[in-house]
Amino acid sequence: MLNELYLHKGIKDLPKIFSKDDVETIINTVENSDKYLKNNWGEFLRARDKCIVLLLYSLGLRPKECLSLKFSDFKFNEWVVIIDGKNNKEKKSREVPITESVANALKEFLSFPRVFWNGSSYLFPSFEDRTRPLSPGRWKGILREKILKPAGLYEVGKTRSYTFRATKATELLESSADPYLVASFLGHSDLRMLPRYALKTKSFKEKMRDELNKIPELNQIQVVAV
Repeated sequence: MLNELYLHKGIKDLPKIFSKDDVETIINTVENSDKYLKNNWGEFLRARDKCIVLLLYSLGLRPKECLSLKFSDFKFNEWVVIIDGKNNKEKKSREVPITESVANALKEFLSFPRVFWNGSSYLFPSFEDRTRPLSPGRWKGILREKILKPAGLYEVGKTRSYTFRATKATELLESSADPYLVASFLGHSDLRMLPRYALKTKSFKEKMRDELNKIPELNQIQVVAV
């Protein structure tokens, strides 16, 4: 099945992905950035941004899915989060397990006094209107100016919130032999989107390299006179 995913079925471009070192650099940038106010409010926003980054990356969430999360979406007794289908193009809800790194970031974020949320039901509320979540447009600017640029990882038109999702999809295809599990995790209703991630995996590149290495290089070909 994974071999079938290597076919370029209607793929126009391959996604940009982060390396493990890139993700570590991004997290360290948030944790050590001087772009946050040196007070409780600044530390609250720092914890918020770290939490968003880890949800996008570790759980492979779409930006709107992540930013629209409500407190009621979390089942902390089971350590899963419900992704509301109204926040994705598939219009299908799903449950995603919460990883250890996300759990730790959530604990840190939720340790702040509830006054910071001012009664909002959203985990990441808009501070202009607490009845609405932080907008994708506002988060896009935060990610670009506070995180990716300082980390030296911003590329115009290439690095964005979806890069975290593409990175996790590629990692999962690398480690899992079950593409259906990966598709379910990402919230895809079929496998048609997976080839663009599969082509970025290390296993695909190594398979291609092995096949190419079986072909003699030009300087190794002996010309026999007839």
